[in-house]
Amino acid sequence: MHPAKIPNRPLSARSQAGLTLVELLVSMVILSFVMTLVSEAVYQVSQIARAADATTRGLGARWGAGWSASGVFANLLAPEEPSDKPPMVGSSTRVAGFTARPLSGGDTGIEPFELQLGPAQNNRPGDALTTDLIMTLPGDNRRAASTQVVASFPGRAEFAYVDRSGLTLPVWPPLTRNELAPEDLPRVVMVREAGSGQVLMWYGFLGETIRQTAPRAPFQASPQ
Repeated sequence: MHPAKIPNRPLSARSQAGLTLVELLVSMVILSFVMTLVSEAVYQVSQIARAADATTRGLGARWGAGWSASGVFANLLAPEEPSDKPPMVGSSTRVAGFTARPLSGGDTGIEPFELQLGPAQNNRPGDALTTDLIMTLPGDNRRAASTQVVASFPGRAEFAYVDRSGLTLPVWPPLTRNELAPEDLPRVVMVREAGSGQVLMWYGFLGETIRQTAPRAPFQASPQ
C-alpha cells in the first residue's frame, strides 16, 4: 500500500487564511484615527449649534423686548389744544410726547410718555457695552414717579427720526422747518447704533403727522 499523499498547497494560500498581528495593529490604528476625526467633527457641530442657539436666543430676547415700546409710537397723538410747544420732542437720548397706548398699561386716553436711552446699570468692566431703554412712569396721589427698563440694546444706542420725505434726522422737531405745513410727529422713530448707524429697532407711525385742528365756525353778525 502506498502511503497517503498530503497535498502540497502554495505558501501564499496558507498565509491568506487569517490576519497577521501587524495587519491587526494597522487596522486598529486606522480605526482609531477615523473615530478621532468623527468625534472631533461631532464636537465642533455641537459647539456651532450651541453658539447659534445662544445667539438666536439673545437676539430674540433683545428684539422682543424692544418691541414692547412699539405700541407707544404706533399710537402717537398731537393734542388738538393750541400750544406753543411741539406735541413731541426728541433728542439722541430722550423722547417725550403723547400717546393713546402708554407702557404703564393705563387706559386713560391721551397720556404723556417719556423714554430715555442710557448705559445699562449692570455693565461691568470688561463686558460688552449695552444701552437700556428706560421708561419714566408718572406719579399720582398714591405713588411717586419711577423708572423701568423696558429693553436693552447692544453697544451705544441712540434715537433718530424719519420724516414723511424719508429724511433721517438726529432731533425732533427738525431744526429747519420751511414747509407750509410742517410735521408735528415723525413718520418713524428708530433706535440705531451710535457708531455705525446700524438700525437696532424701527418704530413706525401710520397716523397723521400734522396736527389736526377743528375748523372755526364762520363769523355771523347778530341780527339787528
